[in-house]
Amino acid sequence: MENVDISRAFSSNYPKHLYEKLTQRKEKAESCRFNQSLSNYYKELPTLTYGANNLIECAGDCIEINFERKLGRHIIATRNIEVGDVIAIEKPFSQILLKENYLTHCYNCLKPCRNLIPCDSCSLILFCGENCKITSWNSCHKYECPILASLLDLEVNKLTLVALKICMSVESSTNEFNKDDTLKGSLYKSQNYHEIHNLIANTDARTTSDLFERAVTAAIIFELLQKHTQSFKHEGDAHKKNIFKELLLLHMQTGPSNFHEISELVRTNENFYEVEEIGAGAYAFLSLLNHSCCPNVGEQLFDNYGLMRIRKFWYDDGFLDFYGLPGSFESLDFCNPWSARGPP
Repeated sequence: MENVDISRAFSSNYPKHLYEKLTQRKEKAESCRFNQSLSNYYKELPTLTYGANNLIECAGDCIEINFERKLGRHIIATRNIEVGDVIAIEKPFSQILLKENYLTHCYNCLKPCRNLIPCDSCSLILFCGENCKITSWNSCHKYECPILASLLDLEVNKLTLVALKICMSVESSTNEFNKDDTLKGSLYKSQNYHEIHNLIANTDARTTSDLFERAVTAAIIFELLQKHTQSFKHEGDAHKKNIFKELLLLHMQTGPSNFHEISELVRTNENFYEVEEIGAGAYAFLSLLNHSCCPNVGEQLFDNYGLMRIRKFWYDDGFLDFYGLPGSFESLDFCNPWSARGPP
């Protein structure tokens, strides 16, 4: 990494009278590379046990999405599945890094890094390299960069930040908001926005005060975007403004029962590890799992991919996950899990 820093210094108007000293250091760094052993922080991503699913892009050929009035959308097996089998590997549609990890992890890929580089426009967030910095800027950060510090000062919660990032990602990638419903029988792609859009928001079950608080927060975020960024500056953006506000409020309601914590194992001493939360993400397919206090699947993270393994499974059962301890979600989302998944 030192050699990378030296190359960055040369391209950043480093004083010419110090070039010779820096060149010598670069040569020394090059000579040391041959004596270094590289280690990969992440284990190799596992593969699906039963091959690819023709209808669900991230899943194995052993499950399907079903719908019943009582259970809503849920996942069922199409064959016998053994304990430990990998049945789904999903990349998040959008993800955020918690503020506590801004100085230790890459803001884009969420990987830990000891030699981070800053954003060109702010000193708040850091990246593991140029590729992540450019990717983040082109997708979302060019919109949030001028207002991120304000959002953090306002203590906007992590689920709202994920909701905002979803809206910014969609606007950036398509320049329009696709709200079309997923066609029944079509390929379920986690990276398609309409899979995220179709996640249930439980709007009818929310109290007036809950909706009012979310609406005010959404209005403040929109006002910050409109005043301090280049969003919605073109003529004819009135319709896009209304759609953006609508979708932001929608995903602020979607979050509590659908977005997932992103964690990593942190070594506390020689023999013990602890799970430490570093971010949150929107995983469309994993969100279709209904709740049970006795789940039969386990979720793991590999390089921010959500991976679903079987813990225990009986053929006639659907797949169930544990949402968390009471109080970690809003009561309406936790106590009535069967209503937490919308129609196909």
